Amino acid sequence: MKKIHPDRLVSVSAIIVSVGTLFMIVYQTNLTRKAQKASVMPYLQISMSLTGGSQTIRLTNSGLGPALIEDIKIIDAEANEVVSNEGPSEFAKETVKKDSTGFAGFGQDIMLPGRLIPAESSKTLFTHSRRGVNGNFIEDYFRFPYNIEAPYIIEIVYRSVYGDKWVIRSDVQAPGEY
Repeated sequence: MKKIHPDRLVSVSAIIVSVGTLFMIVYQTNLTRKAQKASVMPYLQISMSLTGGSQTIRLTNSGLGPALIEDIKIIDAEANEVVSNEGPSEFAKETVKKDSTGFAGFGQDIMLPGRLIPAESSKTLFTHSRRGVNGNFIEDYFRFPYNIEAPYIIEIVYRSVYGDKWVIRSDVQAPGEY
């Protein structure tokens, strides 16, 4: 049997340690990248509330980073077709204009593609008084997880500062990857 020289043993050991270190650095870099993405991940939710004499649809960013709005759609739930590329307030105004009644106490935040929703903030997509003919407009027209009979769904596509895209719909509780 041949005797192994100590120099050769040290060289082979150094190569094995170097390759192991390289794998550890690549693994650690991957973990750091995932942690950085998670530290700025937006988490949007669409909710409907009945407070006092009004109905409100709110868009809340419960995540750690800002959300950049890419697209807002109103979808016919039965036909699964886009009926409006405007937000719920514009859709509501157009829909109510057709039956020529109107809203009492109408309000909105302008929500267009390109709008940034900061972390831990909330925006009012649409609010109105519950008085009058269209007092239950939001409940009657927009589908939420607890109101699955309504005919329309609000869908919002957004992205993080790293470019990861998600979609949130008014008929589900949590966003999904786009």
